[in-house]
Amino acid sequence: MTVNQYIKDVILGLINEIEQLSKSLIENMINNKRLRPNSGHTVNLTELGDSLVAKNAQLKKSIKLAMEMEEMAKKVDLLNLDISRADEEIKHLTKSFKEAEHILATAIYQAKQKLALIRQANAHPVPSEELIKYAYKISSCHSVAAPYNWEQGDLRRPYPTDIEMRSGFIGQMGGFVTSMATTGQQQQSSYNAQAAPNSSQQPMVEDHVFTKGFLESVHSSIDSKATISKDNIEDVEVMSTDSSSSSSSDSQ
Repeated sequence: MTVNQYIKDVILGLINEIEQLSKSLIENMINNKRLRPNSGHTVNLTELGDSLVAKNAQLKKSIKLAMEMEEMAKKVDLLNLDISRADEEIKHLTKSFKEAEHILATAIYQAKQKLALIRQANAHPVPSEELIKYAYKISSCHSVAAPYNWEQGDLRRPYPTDIEMRSGFIGQMGGFVTSMATTGQQQQSSYNAQAAPNSSQQPMVEDHVFTKGFLESVHSSIDSKATISKDNIEDVEVMSTDSSSSSSSDSQ
């Protein structure tokens, strides 16, 4: 039985007793008026009055105690609400701590693996010449660049196609030379159209000078490109010779 239920039962019992005492007191007072009063009835009425006053005082104390218990119950409810909120926060923090513990454990495990690899690398160092040799072999046998539209899972190897190479800067250099020649011819035609008919000797000389200068510039650009291509070919041949010599030395 809880305290609230006990106080409730006490108050109800006092109310019933007060009700019975009140009925008895009223009945005795009515009977006292009808009958001749004597000393016995007077004592009975006095006792009933004293009992009624005492029960009334007990009822007031019980009601006051009930009000205090009600205030305490409200405070207890508020405390229970705060405890529930604190429990939720504790559960959330516990979950966060578990996640942090898992992340830290994973990070520590990976760090230990990396430290083990670092110690292994320090114990067995690799010369830079070996790294350069294997890097050259990898770069000569596999592509190191991919087109802009190549994605993971593409069946093509990641190197530029013929169309992409022709649309690049090197492939457009031939078109640049052709456009220069076309522009020169158009300028020469307009110059011949504007020249006077009676000055045929002077335009012919100027035409010869202009054509000669333009052809010299075109030839010089083509020669420079050929020289660059030749140098690149020689570099590739030297690198392939070095690679073959290193491969033969490795096989020996």
